Amino acid sequence: MYEQYYGDEVGLFGKDKRQKDPHAISAEVNYTPVPLLTLSAGHKQGKSGENDTRFGLEVNYRIGEPLEKQLDTDSIRERRMLAGSRYDLVERNNNIVLEYRKSEVI
Repeated sequence: MYEQYYGDEVGLFGKDKRQKDPHAISAEVNYTPVPLLTLSAGHKQGKSGENDTRFGLEVNYRIGEPLEKQLDTDSIRERRMLAGSRYDLVERNNNIVLEYRKSEVI
C-alpha cells in the first residue's frame, strides 16, 4: 500500500518523527494455521529512511462454535469464502496521521 500526506510537520511515524510531505509504502503478510489463530508480519518504509516493522498474533474465538471446529485446519477454507466471512467486522486503517503546529503563547 502506498500512502502520501502533505504538510510541514506531519507525524506519519509518530509525533516525535515529524516530516514535510511524507510518503510510505507498506506490505503485510498473514498466516492462519487454524481458524482460532492468525499470525501477521508487516513492514512500512518511508521517506528519509524511516521504517516500521510489526509482528502480530490474533485470537479469533467465535462464541457458540465448538473449539474442535476452531482448531480444525479444514475450516479455514470456508472462512475465507464470502459466505463464511459475512459476520466479520470490516478491517480498515484507523491510524490518524496528524499535522502538528507550534502553539503560540499569549
